[in-house]
Amino acid sequence: YQRRVHGDSETAQSCTFDLLGTNFGLNTTSNATAPSQIKDAVDDAVYLSQTIYLYSIVMQQFMNVWCAKSRYSVVFKTGWNCNLLIGGLTSLVIINFVAYTPGVTYGLETRPIRGDDYWHALTVWLPAMVVMFCFNEMRKALLRASPDGCAAAVFDY
Repeated sequence: YQRRVHGDSETAQSCTFDLLGTNFGLNTTSNATAPSQIKDAVDDAVYLSQTIYLYSIVMQQFMNVWCAKSRYSVVFKTGWNCNLLIGGLTSLVIINFVAYTPGVTYGLETRPIRGDDYWHALTVWLPAMVVMFCFNEMRKALLRASPDGCAAAVFDY
């Protein structure tokens, strides 16, 4: 919420609530915005943040299990584990149920991800997944290069 002060009185000349690049349905053309409209926009942003947070937890857990399924070999050479894939798909089904089922969304304070929100969700968990993948592959390369070296003492579990 932006306010501009003119002289002695404080008047709301422009009202924008641009959180995550969207205006959440606020009327930005008028000079004044109702407090209830701002509260609804804040609630919508909080519900979206909660949904993206839950999605990022699920995706990070899936990536962590996928990268840590072997100590030394590369992820692409270990083969596909059907139980791992079924577990990942099940967790995605559960999080979609939480995000898109009307009664559950009110209870957990989430909202469906729609429109441009998909890109906001990707910018949260996709870079973290890439960093996790690169770190684990570099760790495995160090362990393969010197199995008895310093890296083995630090990274071996």
